[in-house]
This record gives sequence, structure tokens and C-alpha cells, in this order.
Amino acid sequence: MAYRKLIGFGDSSFVVSLPKEWVEKNGLKKGDGLLVDEVNSELKIRPFNSNTIDNNKITEITIDYTNDKQRFKAELIYAYISNFNLINIVGKDLQKNMVDIRSLVESLAALEVVQQSSNKVVLKDLLSISEVVPYDILRRVDRIILSMMEDVDNSIHGNRDGIIEALQQKETDVNKLANLIFKVLRRGLNPADGVKLGLNVDDIFYYWELTLFVEKVGDQLKRIPRHVQGKVDLQVIEAYSALVNQYKNAMKANFTKNVTLALDVIASKGDIFNKLDYCLDKLPRDYVYFLEKMRAMNIYCGNIAKVLLKMGMRSSDKK
Repeated sequence: MAYRKLIGFGDSSFVVSLPKEWVEKNGLKKGDGLLVDEVNSELKIRPFNSNTIDNNKITEITIDYTNDKQRFKAELIYAYISNFNLINIVGKDLQKNMVDIRSLVESLAALEVVQQSSNKVVLKDLLSISEVVPYDILRRVDRIILSMMEDVDNSIHGNRDGIIEALQQKETDVNKLANLIFKVLRRGLNPADGVKLGLNVDDIFYYWELTLFVEKVGDQLKRIPRHVQGKVDLQVIEAYSALVNQYKNAMKANFTKNVTLALDVIASKGDIFNKLDYCLDKLPRDYVYFLEKMRAMNIYCGNIAKVLLKMGMRSSDKK
């Protein structure tokens, strides 16, 4: 640790000298740019050479379309999140599969088909990160998750008409927004884009992990009504209600940066597991799949709370 003294510079600025060893280690010289991140009461300084970063550079990737649709979907999402400007899809008789290809493209925000032939489809990334705020998108995801929870609640109370289809569409919307967040956060790792987004590295990893666990909650919700048949036992309904409150508190803790509430969520995990274990022991095996999805949700809610605690620990480690 090196001690430096703050020096006044003009009427409205201050300067501080940098250690010579650090400047030489990073290959810096007079006139080079630096990026300054504000983290709580601290400033983080890192090198920035505008000559090495070209935000207008065209990057592209080529993906082979095969009969393995899950593999193709995984490769396309990877290319999307990795922010390739152009994505080339090649293969034989692509016209026969254009419905599936376009359906997948439409599930990814700001991605459009710009060229199409029998053996090649070109997709272009039209995202403008200046128009995207990860926090706002995450709030939209949260509202969809709450709507899904209401659908599941209706399902276990016997109102099941159209629920499975509604949940499928909402989970698709969650995935679309989550992938958009991942895409933007990946861009934020570029120092210049990070400045535009107003995010430092800790912010990026915080939002990435939080989005990941929220998305997993949606995955579980979508599957529950598929295995709900007949009248649902009151003990299960009460356990589900407790789980919904667990999720709401976990998200509220993050949105309000309430560490005490996050700790309450983690402390409540055991009680909810006890409720679910009681149901597993007392109820028919038909409930096993249903209850296991609820157990997974309880774990993810705890992880959502832990994301906030880990962010707090990173901040305290810097002091």
C-alpha cells in the first residue's frame, strides 16, 4: 500500500500521483487513458487504451445447422450472448427448417434475419446498449415470475384451464429477457461499454448471478402444474405459499439492498424444507415430482439472497 497526498488543481479539480512501478508494469506513458470506477467510497483505477478497443469492429461466427436442435440452440445462444455482430447459419435445405430457426431467433432480443437462402441464413445483432438498463430488465423478469407464481397458485387450487400454455409463454419471456441481460453484461466487460452502462466488474458479476438464479426459479414454476392432478393437499398449498413469500423477500432484499432481510431468507430455508419433508413423508408418491420442484425453488431463493450478501462481502473486503 502506498500513501499519496491529494493536490488541488484549479478551482474544481484535484489530482493524485500514481506509483511509478504500477505505471511501468502496465506499460503506460504520459497521455494514456485511465478508467476510474467509483465503488462505494473508493475509486478503482485501471488502464484504458482506446487504440486496442474498437466498438465498431465487425465480428462474426458460423454455426452449422444439424438435426440436433438442442445443440444448435445452445450454439446460437452462445453466439448471441458473446455479442457477435453477424451470425451465419449454414446447412443443407435450410428452407425446410426456417420456421424453427425464425422461432428461435425471435426468442432473442435485437437479433434479426438479414439474409436468407437455401443453404445460408445471416443474423445481425441490432442491440444498442445505451438503451438497455440491466436493473430495469431484471425488474420486468421479476414481475413475470410473480405472475407465474400466481398461475401456479391457481393451478394447485384447481383452476387449471390454459395454465400450462400460459406458463410456457411466460417462461419463454423470462428466458428472452435473461439472455438479453447476459448479453449486455458480457458487453460491460469491455471497459468502454462498462462506462456507458455505468457498471463496474462487481456490478456485472452481481447482476449475472442474480439473473441466473431468478431464471432458474422460472424453470421450476413452469414444470409444477404438469404434475398437479386432482385436489392438492392443504399442507402442500401452505408450503407453496411460504415459498412464494420466500422468493418475494429474497428479491425485495436485493432491490432494497436489505442485508437483514436477505439473512432472514437464508434462515427460513430450513423451515420450508421441513414443511416439504413432512409432505413427502405423509403424502402419496404422486406428489414427489411436484415437491422436488419446490425444494429446488427454495434452494434458488436462498441463492438469490446470498448474491446480495456476497456483494456486501466484496465491498467490505476492499475497506
